[in-house]
Amino acid sequence: MKTLDDRKVYIGGPRTEEGKQRASQNAIKHGLFARKLVLLEGETQEQFDTLLTRFLEQHKPEGPTEESLVRHLADLEWRIKRVPNLEARAIEADPANMAKALGTFGMYSKRMSAEFQSTLKTLHDEQAPRLLDHSRKFRLCVLLREHYRRNNIDWDPTEHGFVFSKELIDRQIEDNKTWDRVMQKPIIHTTTRWQDELLMRLAL
Repeated sequence: MKTLDDRKVYIGGPRTEEGKQRASQNAIKHGLFARKLVLLEGETQEQFDTLLTRFLEQHKPEGPTEESLVRHLADLEWRIKRVPNLEARAIEADPANMAKALGTFGMYSKRMSAEFQSTLKTLHDEQAPRLLDHSRKFRLCVLLREHYRRNNIDWDPTEHGFVFSKELIDRQIEDNKTWDRVMQKPIIHTTTRWQDELLMRLAL
């Protein structure tokens, strides 16, 4: 019968090569699906913060729900980008099981990509009513600003509870006038879409 001191030998990490490989795989798996952001070797908090900032700038969330969804998108993108590196590490650690590693990490990537798309749709659904209301208020400001300008009144949207500046509304009014002039005598060129986009591609 083993004494308490004997049993202490078995407390801690795995001792066999098989056990160490299994622990390594578990660590990789936890790095992909951990609820809390886990920084692996070669990763920095600054890198994740940069990624999160890009997502915040792109999706412009308002309120805790939208902010939480955008944060989750950044988390998923961070983990998806881990897959190729972790896949290579798994194969290097156990070359004999390369096919298994490829299948496993392919499944992980597919699972996280599906969750990313699902979260993105949830975010868009959450934002849709707000953005529609935002669009309607913007259109209202354009109509009101144009009306008051015709009567020589310098109407300011921000003084009436709107978030749009006079400068932004005036730009939209001038764009509307330009488009109106164009549409009075439209000229349609018989070109292909490829020809129309030829110079645009130079800016990509």
